[in-house]
Amino acid sequence: MKHLLKYFLSIFAILLVVSCSKKNEIQKFTEIQWEKDSLQASFQSAVFENDFVMIDFQTDWCVWCRKLEKDTFSDSLVIEYVNSNFSAYSIDAEKGQGIDLAKHYHVSGFPTIVFTDKTGDEVDRIIGYLPADAFLKEIQRIKSGENTYPDILNKTMSAPKNVDYLKLLAEKQENMWGLEGAKDSWAKLHELAENNSDAFHLASFKLVTLQMDSDKNIDAMKTYLATKPPVGFIAEGFRKIVRFFRITRNVESEVAWNLKLVKFLKKNDLGNSSDYNGFAWRMTELEKELESALEYAKFGISLTKSDLEKAQVMDTMAEVLWKLNRDDEAINVMEECIKLQPEDEYYQKQKAKYSN
Repeated sequence: MKHLLKYFLSIFAILLVVSCSKKNEIQKFTEIQWEKDSLQASFQSAVFENDFVMIDFQTDWCVWCRKLEKDTFSDSLVIEYVNSNFSAYSIDAEKGQGIDLAKHYHVSGFPTIVFTDKTGDEVDRIIGYLPADAFLKEIQRIKSGENTYPDILNKTMSAPKNVDYLKLLAEKQENMWGLEGAKDSWAKLHELAENNSDAFHLASFKLVTLQMDSDKNIDAMKTYLATKPPVGFIAEGFRKIVRFFRITRNVESEVAWNLKLVKFLKKNDLGNSSDYNGFAWRMTELEKELESALEYAKFGISLTKSDLEKAQVMDTMAEVLWKLNRDDEAINVMEECIKLQPEDEYYQKQKAKYSN
């Protein structure tokens, strides 16, 4: 009897261990296992379970960061691949160690996901939101080493006159170190690319932008625009000029060039909802050209492709209406936003603001 009791106890213990093991395995892949240790300290000691480190730079206010968390980081295939191949960190770029880390890696937009080796040297990055399937393909590519910064650098060194490699290298360097950090590669591409080729036009635009930043005026860009480059680069030139006047706080010039930009985009069918939304919101901040802002916000709404995107542009439209003292209309628009995004408290707060 005692032997029989021991037998059943042994079986029970084995089943319990197997059950716990399976439970832990399931738990392991229900979410990304974000590391809790200091990333800076971990780089100094190079103590990581995996060869690659994934750093998700996000902020509290970033809408697309939340969408990345909700739609992409919750995907089972993404979770399993990240947990198996990367030591993952989620960093608030505006708090604590995140401030210095974002500066170190030249992160200025969110979300930005930086991938490094164990010592902290960057190998690649993903800028902006990607849905789960596209994100998975990108991190698989990065893990394989294909077209990462080290890979492209080696290819360029092996074939220094290859325009395609040089363009990829310049783009990677600009993403990592900013335009100034990629200056030599853009200059080399401009030298080697055929006149009027896409690579030549791209390199020309980058060098003109560098010149404008160095001169601290828009003369170089205006001269470039007068040469009538492809329309895409004209639009980008307008954006650079708008940014210049915004930084230098020349409100009247910023507004004038912003209007030129949105008119050019609409005429040439180049803009998206974000372009017109950005213009309209900026006009509410400056309290300038509000009627134009309303017109372009409405046009931006017609270009939206999702409920989230539509709610964002409608929010801007409501703000414009409120600035125009059309409170009832602003409230009505905000109610539509709430229907589109019922769980987002921001829209409830906006409605309350317009109702007071």
